Amino acid sequence: MVLVRRGRFRRRATGADADIDATMAYIGVPGEEERFAHPAGGDDCTSISLTPALWQVMAGDVERLAAQSVYVDTRLDLTHRRLLATARTHRQHCDACSPLGHLDDPRCSTTSSPGELLGVDNPTHLNRTSG
Repeated sequence: MVLVRRGRFRRRATGADADIDATMAYIGVPGEEERFAHPAGGDDCTSISLTPALWQVMAGDVERLAAQSVYVDTRLDLTHRRLLATARTHRQHCDACSPLGHLDDPRCSTTSSPGELLGVDNPTHLNRTSG
């Protein structure tokens, strides 16, 4: 899943073009051929990779969504901003850690998942949208 923080671009995948900006997100799948055009310059995006198990929880048995581009509602936008803020705080904390002094601090683990960083224990509460 890719969420746009700034800028806009055009994405072509599965034979369809989509204009993507900060009001949109898109979901790509492994092995999918993608082409991008940046008519307005650069962009900043957040890319979130889902494990097959998390994809199953969120999308069910669907291997590919009917629509790969989705509108970002206020709840998803706020969650995205919270994820970025938490990751920045996490990174600043770990940068300040002595390499030997805080190895047992769980906040310095490089294996934290986005759910752990956001404080989400059970991802099954996420809403699925259709059509």
